[in-house]
Parts: sequence; C-alpha cells; structure tokens
Amino acid sequence: MAKNRLDHAVGSASIMHHNYPDLPESYVLYATALSRAGRFSQSMAVWEDVIKFPLKTIWLEQAIQVALKAANEEKIKRFLGLLEGIFIHPPSAGILAELTRQGRIVRGSVGIHCNQVMGWTWLPAEMAPRIEPIGGGASPTISHTSMQICGTYALRSFALALPESKDAYFLRVFSPDNKDIPGSPLTCEPASSIGPRKTSRTGLPAVLMPVYDDRKATQISLAGLLASRRVCTTPFDIVVVWDHGPDRHLFQYLERLARFQKIKLEVTPRNLGFLGAVNHGLRQYPNRDIVLLNADTIVNGDWFDRLHRISRACPRVGTITPMGSFAELVSFPSPRDPADVTSRKTTAKIDQAFKDAAGRRPWREIPVGVGFCMYVTRELINRIGGLDGYWLFSGYGEEVDLCLRAKKAGFCNLAALNVFVAHFGNRSFGLRKKALVTQNNKALFSRYPEYDKQYRQFLRDDPLRLHREAVSLKLYRPLGGPLHILCAWDKDSPNIDSLREAGKLQNQPWGALLIQDLGTKIHVTLQVHLEIKLADTRFILPLQWPSLKTAMERLSPTYLMLHSLAARVLKLAQQLGYPMELCLGQLTPQLLRLWRNGSPCPGDAFNMIRRVHCLDKDVAGWISAAGINAEVSLRENHIPVSEYFCAEIPAFPAWLVPAPRHLEEFRRLCSQASQQSRYGTLFYVLGVDDLWGNTPRPANILPCPPVDREKSTPARAMLIIGNDPEQIRMWSAWAADRKIPCYLSVA
Repeated sequence: MAKNRLDHAVGSASIMHHNYPDLPESYVLYATALSRAGRFSQSMAVWEDVIKFPLKTIWLEQAIQVALKAANEEKIKRFLGLLEGIFIHPPSAGILAELTRQGRIVRGSVGIHCNQVMGWTWLPAEMAPRIEPIGGGASPTISHTSMQICGTYALRSFALALPESKDAYFLRVFSPDNKDIPGSPLTCEPASSIGPRKTSRTGLPAVLMPVYDDRKATQISLAGLLASRRVCTTPFDIVVVWDHGPDRHLFQYLERLARFQKIKLEVTPRNLGFLGAVNHGLRQYPNRDIVLLNADTIVNGDWFDRLHRISRACPRVGTITPMGSFAELVSFPSPRDPADVTSRKTTAKIDQAFKDAAGRRPWREIPVGVGFCMYVTRELINRIGGLDGYWLFSGYGEEVDLCLRAKKAGFCNLAALNVFVAHFGNRSFGLRKKALVTQNNKALFSRYPEYDKQYRQFLRDDPLRLHREAVSLKLYRPLGGPLHILCAWDKDSPNIDSLREAGKLQNQPWGALLIQDLGTKIHVTLQVHLEIKLADTRFILPLQWPSLKTAMERLSPTYLMLHSLAARVLKLAQQLGYPMELCLGQLTPQLLRLWRNGSPCPGDAFNMIRRVHCLDKDVAGWISAAGINAEVSLRENHIPVSEYFCAEIPAFPAWLVPAPRHLEEFRRLCSQASQQSRYGTLFYVLGVDDLWGNTPRPANILPCPPVDREKSTPARAMLIIGNDPEQIRMWSAWAADRKIPCYLSVA
C-alpha cells in the first residue's frame, strides 16, 4: 500500500514537472518524490537539472543526500565543491554531520559580501576559527552570529565588518591546525586603492590579461593577441599579470615571452584572484587606457583599432565591450544561446562579418559591460578608481559593479558593434561560478536596486537583435543539404528542437524555415547552423520577400524538406522555387480526410514533390494505395539506450504523436516483443498528456513501471518506444537501478 502511494506521488510530481518546465520547484518536487520511492539514479538525473537554476543551499543539501544514497562519487565531489563556495547561507548541521560520519571533510566557506567578511566553519567544538591580517596589523575580532553544536562538531557562522581603508587589506581565515578555510586568503581591496587621480592619458594603451591556469587556452589567446598587434595601427602594450597559478610550465612560457619582449609580465605578491590581479595591473600602469582581456579569448585583426576609435569618437565613454560568445548581453548569436567558438579561423569570419555589418555609428549604449573583454578609459579610472573588492567576492560581477558606478558618475557603457571577440566561457571557476553568481548578484541588487529591472528589460527588448541578424546574413553560405520547412502552429509538424538536435548530432550544416500565419501577414523565422548556430532571422511577408530571397540565394539548399501539407507551407515552398521532398511521420488529419473522401490532394500537391519520406508504415501504405509516384523510406531500429545519444541518428527521426492508428502498430510490436525472450516487459514512453484518448490501451503496454514484488520474476529487458530524450534518460535510469537491459525503438 505504501509503495502504491509512493508511485502515485511520483506520477503526480512527474505531471507537475512536465507542465512547468521553467519552474525549479517542479524539478525539486519530482526529484524528492523519486528519491523517496527509492529511484535514486532517476532522482540524481533530475537534481542535475535543478543545479542549473539559481542555487539555494537547501536544494544543494537535498542533492547531496541523494548522491550519498546513490553512492555516486563523481556527483558527491561536484556538489561538495559547490557547498564550499556558498558562504552567505551556511548548510544545516545535519548534512554536515552526515558527511563527517562518512569520512568526508567539509571545513567551511568564507568570502566577501557587502563590505563584510562572511562565512561559516564546521570544526571540532573545541576548535574556533581564527582571522589574521596578512602583512601585519591588528587581528580583527570575529563576531559570531550563530553557533550550533552537533555531536563533537560545531557549526559556526560569522560576519566581520571590513575596516575603512584606502589600501588593499589581506586576511587569512584558518582553523587552529593552520589549515585555510575554503575561500581564504581574502583580498579586500577598495576601489579607491587605484585612484582617484587628476592625471591624463600619457602612456600607450595596454591590454591587461590576468592569468592563473589553463595553459592551452592562454597560449591560444596570446597567439591571437600577438598576431593582431602586428596588424593594428594603434600601438599598445600586452601586460600579463601572473596570479600564482598551479602550472609552472605556464609561468615558464610567460617568462620566455617576456624575455623576448613580446609581453610585459607582472607577478602578484600572492594569489589575489581575478579582482586583485586586475587592480595590481592597474596600479602598475597608471595614465593609460586599459583593455581587460580574459585569458580564454581570441581576438582578430585590427580589433584594437576599432575599439580605440570608438573611445575617441564618443564623449564621456567609460567602458566599451565588443560582441562575443559567452558574453552575457552582447553574446552572439543570442544572449541565452551563445555560440561555442574556439578557433581563430571561425573567429576571423565572424569578426569580419561584424565589421562589414556595422554602419557609420558602430556602437550602442548598454546597461553594463562584460569583463571578458572590456575597454576602460583612463578618465573613468581616474574618477571612480578600480574594481571594488570591499563589496564583492572575486570571481563574478566586479566589472558589472564598475560599469554601474561609471553610470552613476555620468559615464556611458557602450557595445562595439563592429568587433567580435571569441570567449571560451566558464573555464575559470567551473561549477563554483553558480555559487559566486548567486551570492554576488545579491550584493549587486542590494547596492543597485534598479539594475535587475534594467538588465531584464534590455533582454526583453533585445535592441541588438537586428544587428545580429545582419551579421548572420553575411555569414550564410550554401548548406549543401536540405532546408526544412515547418508550420509553427501545426501540431502535426515535428518539434523544431528535435530537428535541430538531430542536425547537431550529425555535425552537418542545418537550416529550417518556421512559418507563422498571422492572417494578412506571414512571419517566417530562418534558423541556420553552419560551423556554429547563427542568429534567428525574422522576415515579415510579403513586405520582406526580397530579403528572404537574398538569404535563400546565399544558403542555396539542394532541396526543401516539407514537414507539413499546410497550405502556407506548400505555397511558400512553391514560391521559393527549389526541388521539394516531403517527410511524413504520421497520418495527419488532412491526410486522413483525403483518405476517407478519396479525393486528390489540393492543387496536386504531390505532383510538386519529387520524393516522400515515410516514417510510418500506415503512411507508406496510404501513399502506395493512392498510386503516388514517390520513393518511400522506412526506418525501424532497435538499439541499446546506452548507445542512443552517441549513435548516428537518422536525418529524420520518428515523431510518435497521439493518434488511434498507433494502436495496431503497438499491438504488433507487443506481439513481436513477447515472442522474443530478450524482452520481458514493454513500456511506451512519450511526453504527451493524453496519448490514448478514448482508445483502449493495450493490456501489455504499461503507463509506468510495475510494482516490484519480491517473488515476481524480474523483466529480462525493457523496450522503450519513442524518442523524447528526457523521458528516455529517466526510464533508462530506472532500468539501470534494477539492472535491466534497456532498448529503444525508433519507428
């Protein structure tokens, strides 16, 4: 009875999860229900999705508990690393005690938040943490905000107000056994330590690159930077700040470049983090414009000349940020879906397209710049100082704070629309960035209450969209394959995301036209993926028909692959004038009506189509019975689920949708499976609410896993029918828990 209640709870949570995919609480509810039902592998897969949302300590604790029960060492280490990055809200003593019982050491976490040193420690009750300044000075006193004893250990959380100072302040937080708490030592450096000054630009501009680790990315970045300096007409220095990273070979490489006068090398007195390293470089090179450049970027050509010209063309310029990949507001092709650009060749193509697409005024004001590559004028530094290490913990948001302070001081933050800089993205901090983002954002929203609203409004309005589209049009080249055409509101059309994922798996150029019929106007969205995904380009027909024709000429598809027989799809395909093929995954209502009435297709639609791809035998039989002269392609495969995501997926996978005709096909599969000894229980998995409608469900197709009975014979294998990746992942994890071989049927 209890087991039945748990299964019912899992079913209810699953419905909630699928109905509200953007609500993190729905994931948490589903993961919790799965773990209580003992399905730990499935629960772990859902918790992985929870971690993608803004982080909460209590969610992380629950994820750790599930990982412990599943004995998943990889996930345990990953989640513990996240836990040691959260210093504002300490975890519960219960989870820390459980980790201690298992021999896992979690000492605590410490960081800087809103002019305070904050943190927590988990140490034996008789051992209190200590805070001492580095380089002498009076030892500050810790003010304990709470203390909770659990067994022989104590959870202490504390806060310490930073002293008012114009100089950098270094602190070490450690336990009595002289071991640093994660996050220590701390660099507490106020913005005023860099200025303000009353000097003007007298030296050459400098590119300032802090380096800690990742030798390969640093070498690629410096190679591109050195090559660009030979092209640029504006002279500039390359200043690398070595922040005492773990790779001695990387330091030797930098020393060699400095010895041959390729770069200027500065070494910090100790590891200061990104914020401290930048301020160290600013202090060493006064009276210059500075370009902050990450060590995981690629620049191209005369990029510096273009940034420098914008800095001179606009009055009161504070910061200038180029377009880039993984560049927040200025990401290409989209802020929410940045391109993964890691080669100099691809960077050069995109940069040239941005250069060609920019007009006479190649800049636009934005709320804040992005620190992966940001030109900072000397006037701004002289006015407001450097990065503020009294307000934020080093690692995320320092440049946002700088830009918001610049805006308050009357300066503007600009986006350079004629420059593209590739950014590898999320390499410096890895998973810890989630914790840094969450905590530093709280400090930023506290200091600048209007910032969050402005940021979200900019994303909604997306004033850079038209420029991204213009750049994408310049990057179009022949697809060398089909262009898919779908109707956006036609439920019988396949999911555009499924088509896109199939194209990615094949690693081939891919394109699609998505049609939305709005009565007097037709909106057409062109989606293209070449070396990278390009920005979605939108056209309003018939007004922008010439622009669509120009784009099609550049793409030059070999043929149009129609996924619908809707009138708008057929008409647009005919107007474009390319050979047409049709891909049918099911008997659509339109085809069923034609079949019942025995009438020919409207406008002899099939006469315009040179080939028909049928992914279902019912459709193939109907086309054959109708006497249509078309080549029919049938696909039916059974492959192990473990090989599904790495297998070569057909160009046009199956889309199984609710329709009565599936009943006979499923009965056939059930009968076939029951005759084969390798299959024991058959499951049908598909992400739809009401699959069967009024049609009775076959007896041997089950809606959910059966109740495990100790005396029952376990299934020899499980067959999953469908191609929903999320459902496949969930059911295959369920089968893995029970050590049942699992197969996938793509019909």
